[in-house]
Amino acid sequence: MARLTLRFPSVKPIPEVVCASGALGCLRELDHRRVLFFLSNAPVVERCINRALRKQQVSILDLETIYKEPGEPSLEMIDKGFEKIVKTTPRYVCAIGGGSTLDWAKLSVRSAMDNPGLARPKLWLAPTTCGSGAECGDVSVFSDQQGRKTAIVDETTRPDRVILDGNLIEPLVNESGYVSALPFLADALTHGIEANLSIVPNGMAKQYGVQAIRTILNCLSGGQFDSAVRTALLEASCMAGIAAMNCSVGVAHAFAHACATCGVGHGQAN
Repeated sequence: MARLTLRFPSVKPIPEVVCASGALGCLRELDHRRVLFFLSNAPVVERCINRALRKQQVSILDLETIYKEPGEPSLEMIDKGFEKIVKTTPRYVCAIGGGSTLDWAKLSVRSAMDNPGLARPKLWLAPTTCGSGAECGDVSVFSDQQGRKTAIVDETTRPDRVILDGNLIEPLVNESGYVSALPFLADALTHGIEANLSIVPNGMAKQYGVQAIRTILNCLSGGQFDSAVRTALLEASCMAGIAAMNCSVGVAHAFAHACATCGVGHGQAN
């Protein structure tokens, strides 16, 4: 049997990360006329954008937007995103939503780079879930015509800025507790655990996974549900994603992705 050859371990560049309750306010740095927003349909997204841009007297109705359809990114959805980018030629693409929304934006940017003469827009990602880690790396997942998940690794999809705003996961982590967030946290925990157990000898990246596990477990045991805790969970999810990106994941994730064709949620399968 052929021997597995491992490359020398290195940590892929980590994007600039802005993390705080209200961090979405950094959108005020941008000229909104040069930004294309890829958005999920979650009400919290509209509320947080309007709050962030209120001082500029700009609302979500003034922005160039494209909303994600239900389900995982498909080739048809990516084509629509590609066409929107080519039509609007934005300087920035800002995606706000769950992992599938972020992957859709990343893959749309990648497709647009095949258009001669179109400069790559700066990519800003803000997750509304605390699990996938899709906001931190150059791996994106879409569903093919048979419903099978396919992963694409491309450095053009690596974000330029990650925005971790605890207000964006308020519907998942609120006064009633963490019940809605548990499937997402299971995904993040699996990233951290499998990265730490990986045979890839990348000690620095593994420490991101270890810290992510500690943070999530400390938050779950603390009994607090405030914005600081929500931001900490987003930070943990991002760290776990960085660990998985650099060390790979294992059999649990392979099982979870296979279950997707049967309609089982990724977090639940993990």
